[in-house]
Amino acid sequence: MSEQDQVDLVAKNEKDARTFGWVPREDFRGTDDEWVDAEAFVKRGKEINPILRKNNETLLKKLDQANLEIAEVKKAAKEFEKFQREAADRKVREIAVQLDSLKQSRKDAITGGDGDTVVAIEEQIDILKAEKETAQAQAKQPAKEVEAKPESQALDPLVVSWMDENQWFGSDRRMTVMADEIGKELNQKHPELRGQAFFDALNEELKEVFPEKLGKKERVNPVEGSTRGTSRPAAGGAQSYKNLPADAKQACDRFVKQGLLTQEQFVKDYDWN
Repeated sequence: MSEQDQVDLVAKNEKDARTFGWVPREDFRGTDDEWVDAEAFVKRGKEINPILRKNNETLLKKLDQANLEIAEVKKAAKEFEKFQREAADRKVREIAVQLDSLKQSRKDAITGGDGDTVVAIEEQIDILKAEKETAQAQAKQPAKEVEAKPESQALDPLVVSWMDENQWFGSDRRMTVMADEIGKELNQKHPELRGQAFFDALNEELKEVFPEKLGKKERVNPVEGSTRGTSRPAAGGAQSYKNLPADAKQACDRFVKQGLLTQEQFVKDYDWN
């Protein structure tokens, strides 16, 4: 290499090095041991840059994945809000129809002088009015903020199983409050109860408090001779996850993944009409 070529190489190294923050010794603010010449600086940069690029690619991939997950959570929350409101609106309409029917039956019972039936019908009317108010409130509620929870915060499988079997928990305010209080009392009086034994005891206590809803038999409608709240009966098991339309299955899967509800709850609240 000629002397001129060496001069040109030094100049190029200094130019390239300055681009990445290198400075001559006289401008360097660190110690002499820390300073390196332009050629060494450029060489070190060529060795480090591939590692940095690889790390940056990994970080960008993780960032993209995180952004996708956030977008999925937001989309699921928005869709779930719409699903909840539509389900609540349908329930309000269904209850309104039942109330109209019961009111007419009450008139007939009054005309016929059947006092016992009048009392039974009025009790059902009060229950339906309370359910209607709850459904109307749910239809107006904003969507809950959904966040991905770490695995360490996941619910005990027994708790999840019990909540799946008792879907009134969280939606029926009176029963939910009673269940919480009974659970606290069981923990105080019988601290030895753990796991499934605790939930078995809780279920027995709840059946005593709510025999009409949790007993073996539902209360029979004295007017129609059938159980209340059996609108939209399933025909031959047609109302199932398997028979949901493709777009409804996708929405259900998103809701379940985010922990918003279970498959059973989605199928129950889905508009099969």
